[in-house]
Amino acid sequence: MSVRKAERWVACFDLHGDQQDADTVRVFNQFVADFRPTVRVCGGDVWDLRWLRRSASDDEKMEQVSADFEAGMEFLGKFRPTHFLWGNHDQRLRDALDQPSKGGALRALASAWLDRIEVGTKGCKHYPYDKRAGVLRYGDHSLVHGYAHGVGATRKHALVYGNVIHGHIHAIDRVSVERHDGATAYAAGCLCRLDFDYARANVGTLRQAHGWVYGVNVGGRLTVWQAQKVGGAWTLPSEFKEWR
Repeated sequence: MSVRKAERWVACFDLHGDQQDADTVRVFNQFVADFRPTVRVCGGDVWDLRWLRRSASDDEKMEQVSADFEAGMEFLGKFRPTHFLWGNHDQRLRDALDQPSKGGALRALASAWLDRIEVGTKGCKHYPYDKRAGVLRYGDHSLVHGYAHGVGATRKHALVYGNVIHGHIHAIDRVSVERHDGATAYAAGCLCRLDFDYARANVGTLRQAHGWVYGVNVGGRLTVWQAQKVGGAWTLPSEFKEWR
């Protein structure tokens, strides 16, 4: 009996810079160091960039914006992704370059930070925040940041992309759809804190959960495992052990 070599991979989503959950990020970094994946996918929304929202309040605009950016850069430096899917929050930095109303100083800052991202992720393949071009095809799955929201988001991603892994909704989900060739979509969970202030009254956010996905690629077919908290402890199904 021959044994085919398995390539290890991991994908994480939705750090949101200074809005990250410190304990989740700590455990994730420990996991990556132990698992030693060859393919490391950063699924986007590394930064929150709430101060760049068009509807941002004056208080949000006055927040310490550098803390958000530096937190994301520190994470990227430790994770060292091989692939980077830009998220809708990250895209705000690129959009700032095309908005004269933002002012020259802000556009100059955005340009400088984009240069730092390029240098800090040298050798990493980038994918834009785009429903067509922002798709990483890996084995028999696609990975996207996420282009749908709500309780039906994971199902919709399966209908659009087939076997797919996505973030964006900050929730953990798995949905198989009725297709002749079969398709399963996975929502990976998030690395950021739950219950953002702007969503304090949105009961839909109660399904949000910390986590990431990982697995092995054997002959172009992915096995997908979900890391998540169960009873207050991190459970990794591939290792049959708890992380604390």
